[in-house]
Amino acid sequence: MTPIVLELVAPPIHHFNSRSYELRDISPLTGHVIVSSPVSLRPNPTRIDVKLIQIVTYTGDSTQTRRLSGSTSESIKTRSFSERVVQEDHLPIPSREKMGISTWGNISAFRFSFDISRNTPPTSETPIGSITYAIEVTAATRDFGTITHRKSVKLSCHNIRVDSEKTPHQLYFPASNDIHGMTLTQNSTPRSGPRISFTATIHTLWKTAPASRPSELRCLVVRKLMWQAEEVVKIMSKPVNSNGKYSICERQLVRTLCDGSVKGSWGSEQEPYFGDGQSSEGGGEEKPASICIPFGFTIPTRAKVTDDIDLAAYDVDANRLEDSSCYQLPRGPSLPSTDAMMMAIVVHHRLKLEFVVGEDVFHRDTGKLVERKRSRTVLCPAVPLSVCEVSN
Repeated sequence: MTPIVLELVAPPIHHFNSRSYELRDISPLTGHVIVSSPVSLRPNPTRIDVKLIQIVTYTGDSTQTRRLSGSTSESIKTRSFSERVVQEDHLPIPSREKMGISTWGNISAFRFSFDISRNTPPTSETPIGSITYAIEVTAATRDFGTITHRKSVKLSCHNIRVDSEKTPHQLYFPASNDIHGMTLTQNSTPRSGPRISFTATIHTLWKTAPASRPSELRCLVVRKLMWQAEEVVKIMSKPVNSNGKYSICERQLVRTLCDGSVKGSWGSEQEPYFGDGQSSEGGGEEKPASICIPFGFTIPTRAKVTDDIDLAAYDVDANRLEDSSCYQLPRGPSLPSTDAMMMAIVVHHRLKLEFVVGEDVFHRDTGKLVERKRSRTVLCPAVPLSVCEVSN
């Protein structure tokens, strides 16, 4: 056993923000490397390297089966992982005269620092994989060889939204005779807490039109709005030595975080259209209008939501890739490729919407409902969803 002791002094959790309000978009993670030995020995380190390592662990379903008692069998879930060096710091070695000596031995402290950018994938746990980090120090000495020590560190990202920030999405329905499009705006602010609020503005091609009888008027109404919030987790791989931008999706999991609906009669006499405009009379021209429907939901803690993680967050400098700073450990049978791969876990959230439209027929003079015609459901393409936090 070597008489030299190598220690890492660093915070167990490093916090950084997804949005920087300073001139630079980095958050330094600092610490110290302490090399100590008995008084009778001089460690004489010739080189000290400190690395921030990212470990991506992922699971897969193997086609192999394991036979149990009798004729029953079960599928074997494989667990694989890959590592890559996110950053590396080469520490300067002081002269022998500047190394500290205490009453019980030699002590030398070396400071290191890693610049954590705001788009760095944080420490995350998903149903099909996880992202963790570790700091590893390697000290080369003349008399005692190479000494290595590793310590886990958690990178915690805080998603920040400013008051004026909104996420509008424009959807169009070219095949519809009633709906031109919809504008979906996410209204969450830092004071919103875990509740996510939206405004769905439905742009109609018409709002009122003559009915089959002259004494009646047709009115286009929205009866129901339904939503479903989903989390999409992907295990991605990319050849380390490839200069191309392509990637491979090894596995994907989609799960529902929450769903719900809101009912009403938007556009009717009870809940009229927003904006100006008069009803179409006789052979008058049908005028477009807009219906605004506010809604919101809270994602429960049991969902264990993971922050959004983009594939671009895993990009590293090409020269560092060639220097083997990214390498692949043995893979499980579910991922049979033998090439060195950079593995990544990508997480996105999306919102699926459906709304039910119909026609109400009213008497022009009395305003009473004469007939409620059959409703039809309009499906909307999924839109990105920004998740800031979940309920307690």
